[in-house]
Amino acid sequence: MPDKKTLILLTDFFPFEAYEPYLENEFKYLSEAFEKIFIFSASEKQKAIYDLPANILYYNFPANIQMSSKVNALLSFDKGLFKTEKKFVNSGLQQKMDLIKIKIMIMEYFKAKMLKKYIKKTLHEELKNQGNILIYSYWCDYKAIAAALLKKEFPRMKAISRAHGWDVYFERNTAGYLPLRTFLFNTLDKVFFVSENGKAYTSAKFDDPSKFALAHLGTNQPAQPITEQKKEPFHIVSCSSLIPLKRIRLLIAAIALLPQDIEILWTHFGDGILMNEIVRLCQKKLSPMINVHVDLEGYVSNDEVLKFYAENNVNLLVNTSSTEGLPVTMMEAMSGAIPVIGTNVGGVGEIIKDNFNGFLLSANPEPKEITEKIVSFINMSGEKYSQFRRNAFETWNTKYNAAVNFPSFIEEIKQDI
Repeated sequence: MPDKKTLILLTDFFPFEAYEPYLENEFKYLSEAFEKIFIFSASEKQKAIYDLPANILYYNFPANIQMSSKVNALLSFDKGLFKTEKKFVNSGLQQKMDLIKIKIMIMEYFKAKMLKKYIKKTLHEELKNQGNILIYSYWCDYKAIAAALLKKEFPRMKAISRAHGWDVYFERNTAGYLPLRTFLFNTLDKVFFVSENGKAYTSAKFDDPSKFALAHLGTNQPAQPITEQKKEPFHIVSCSSLIPLKRIRLLIAAIALLPQDIEILWTHFGDGILMNEIVRLCQKKLSPMINVHVDLEGYVSNDEVLKFYAENNVNLLVNTSSTEGLPVTMMEAMSGAIPVIGTNVGGVGEIIKDNFNGFLLSANPEPKEITEKIVSFINMSGEKYSQFRRNAFETWNTKYNAAVNFPSFIEEIKQDI
């Protein structure tokens, strides 16, 4: 048998729920690279929704903290960690260590300690062979803190974390704060950022970025051949949760300003707390326009989205988010040779090259700006549009191809274990 190692993978939902679909892409490669895999998920579901090989075991761990545990958390918090964290908040973030931050820090630390204790109890025998173990947190949150705590106790174990968007940018979180970053970055062996922007942002806040690395996510190519696209109806797709930061209302306002002499089809993939509001807004703004047709698909799996791109005429993906990491939805679109329009936030400027494979919007565009960029594609010559499509596909193929990125990532993380 090849020299395969043991992986402990810490997740929020996988393999019990479909809210980490990009991990599903990666996990195919992880499952082939490790002899044993133990998944610890914060999901409350009990049955896996994915077919997993026999070498994989999965567990639920409690992520909620009761009141009595909160008292214990306060009493058991490491005073040395508090001093280090307070120094970073004061000097690194130029903020005060107020009660909100203290509460966040203590709760996250205690959740990490609970998870560490659960892993130790569950994998008591396996942890004896710590030199062959990689512990990998998919998110840079309390699960990464748990990985770091295990690393301190089992120093021959290798401990890493990915870092995406909300778990990178301090301002996207309550009180503009992410807890215990100094402890994490000093203790983990490596932190892998999904975007250059996230890596640069974090490097600017910490003295030693030597443990920071870039590791793009990746998507699969649509299974069917891509055919040349028709320009009418002009088919716009958006793909996101229906939550405020995705600003789908802004896209609706932009579509309402499009010329009425061309047929428009808008398909949205994704559900969320704003679904009812979006439906009402579409009825008010877009239903009176006889040239605009709307299809709100709700939640659709990534495989189904790729199948849709392969089998349907899609001219453009539009993203209006106020914040992003590096959107996998754009990778998926470009794998289908679909150009993209997106706000220039987070790592978006790394995947969209303006006037090459799409157009960059300002970070906070007015509807008119979005409309003008869409119209640029509508009025584009067939030859120029085809070049945009080729450029979009080449961007995906050279930078975001799952068959390239994930094996390369796994080869790196398996070193030294």
